[in-house]
Amino acid sequence: MALARLSGLASVSAPDDPLIARLRGTIERTAAGPADRASLGFALGRVLDSCGAYEQAFDAYQAANRASRESAGPAAHIRPPTPGAYRRRADHRVPAGRDAAATPPGG
Repeated sequence: MALARLSGLASVSAPDDPLIARLRGTIERTAAGPADRASLGFALGRVLDSCGAYEQAFDAYQAANRASRESAGPAAHIRPPTPGAYRRRADHRVPAGRDAAATPPGG
Protein backbone atom coordinates (compact mmCIF):
# COMPACT_ATOMS: atom_id res chain seq x y z
CA MET A 1 0.00 0.00 0.00
CA ALA A 2 1.38 3.39 -1.02
CA LEU A 3 0.64 5.07 2.30
CA ALA A 4 2.75 2.51 4.16
CA ARG A 5 5.66 3.18 1.78
CA LEU A 6 5.19 6.94 2.07
CA SER A 7 5.50 6.71 5.83
CA GLY A 8 8.98 5.26 5.35
CA LEU A 9 10.04 8.44 3.57
CA ALA A 10 8.35 10.95 5.86
CA SER A 11 9.99 12.63 8.82
CA VAL A 12 7.68 12.62 11.83
CA SER A 13 8.68 14.43 15.00
CA ALA A 14 5.53 14.23 17.16
CA PRO A 15 2.67 11.78 17.78
CA ASP A 16 0.15 14.39 16.62
CA ASP A 17 1.58 14.47 13.09
CA PRO A 18 -1.14 14.30 10.37
CA LEU A 19 0.55 11.25 8.83
CA ILE A 20 -0.07 9.27 12.02
CA ALA A 21 -3.75 10.24 11.98
CA ARG A 22 -3.95 9.26 8.32
CA LEU A 23 -2.35 5.86 8.98
CA ARG A 24 -4.69 5.19 11.90
CA GLY A 25 -7.74 6.23 9.89
CA THR A 26 -6.81 3.98 6.98
CA ILE A 27 -6.22 1.03 9.31
CA GLU A 28 -9.64 1.51 10.89
CA ARG A 29 -11.48 1.61 7.56
CA THR A 30 -13.46 -1.55 7.07
CA ALA A 31 -12.33 -1.78 3.42
CA ALA A 32 -8.73 -2.48 4.46
CA GLY A 33 -8.08 -6.23 4.49
CA PRO A 34 -5.82 -7.99 7.00
CA ALA A 35 -2.70 -7.81 4.81
CA ASP A 36 -3.18 -4.06 4.27
CA ARG A 37 -3.86 -3.52 7.97
CA ALA A 38 -0.65 -5.40 8.79
CA SER A 39 1.42 -3.34 6.35
CA LEU A 40 -0.09 -0.07 7.57
CA GLY A 41 0.23 -1.15 11.21
CA PHE A 42 3.94 -1.89 10.88
CA ALA A 43 4.37 1.49 9.15
CA LEU A 44 2.46 3.17 11.97
CA GLY A 45 4.64 1.43 14.54
CA ARG A 46 7.83 2.60 12.79
CA VAL A 47 6.60 6.20 12.60
CA LEU A 48 5.48 6.22 16.25
CA ASP A 49 8.77 4.67 17.30
CA SER A 50 10.73 7.30 15.38
CA CYS A 51 9.03 10.15 17.24
CA GLY A 52 9.45 8.56 20.69
CA ALA A 53 5.86 7.35 21.23
CA TYR A 54 7.08 3.93 22.27
CA GLU A 55 3.94 2.60 24.01
CA GLN A 56 1.76 3.58 21.07
CA ALA A 57 4.32 2.02 18.71
CA PHE A 58 4.22 -1.22 20.68
CA ASP A 59 0.42 -1.28 20.45
CA ALA A 60 0.60 -0.66 16.70
CA TYR A 61 3.10 -3.50 16.27
CA GLN A 62 0.90 -5.88 18.27
CA ALA A 63 -2.14 -5.04 16.13
CA ALA A 64 -0.04 -5.40 12.96
CA ASN A 65 1.15 -8.84 14.09
CA ARG A 66 -2.46 -9.93 14.71
CA ALA A 67 -3.48 -8.70 11.26
CA SER A 68 -0.49 -10.43 9.70
CA ARG A 69 -1.43 -13.75 11.32
CA GLU A 70 -5.04 -13.24 10.21
CA SER A 71 -3.94 -12.62 6.62
CA ALA A 72 -1.84 -15.80 6.59
CA GLY A 73 -4.87 -18.04 7.06
CA PRO A 74 -5.40 -21.09 9.24
CA ALA A 75 -2.60 -23.20 7.74
CA ALA A 76 -0.03 -20.72 9.06
CA HIS A 77 -1.00 -21.61 12.64
CA ILE A 78 0.24 -25.19 12.29
CA ARG A 79 3.55 -25.48 14.08
CA PRO A 80 6.28 -27.68 12.66
CA PRO A 81 7.72 -30.37 14.92
CA THR A 82 10.39 -29.25 17.36
CA PRO A 83 14.03 -30.21 16.76
CA GLY A 84 13.67 -32.73 19.59
CA ALA A 85 10.92 -34.49 17.65
CA TYR A 86 13.28 -34.94 14.71
CA ARG A 87 15.93 -36.33 17.05
CA ARG A 88 13.47 -38.81 18.55
CA ARG A 89 12.51 -39.99 15.06
CA ALA A 90 16.17 -40.41 14.12
CA ASP A 91 16.89 -42.33 17.35
CA HIS A 92 13.98 -44.63 16.57
CA ARG A 93 15.65 -45.69 13.30
CA VAL A 94 18.99 -46.62 14.91
CA PRO A 95 19.43 -50.38 15.36
CA ALA A 96 19.28 -51.64 18.93
CA GLY A 97 22.56 -51.40 20.81
CA ARG A 98 23.96 -48.54 18.71
CA ASP A 99 24.28 -44.93 19.83
CA ALA A 100 22.42 -42.50 17.52
CA ALA A 101 25.08 -39.83 18.02
CA ALA A 102 27.86 -42.23 17.02
CA THR A 103 26.03 -43.63 14.00
CA PRO A 104 27.20 -42.03 10.75
CA PRO A 105 24.52 -40.92 8.26
CA GLY A 106 23.32 -43.89 6.23
CA GLY A 107 25.13 -46.25 8.56
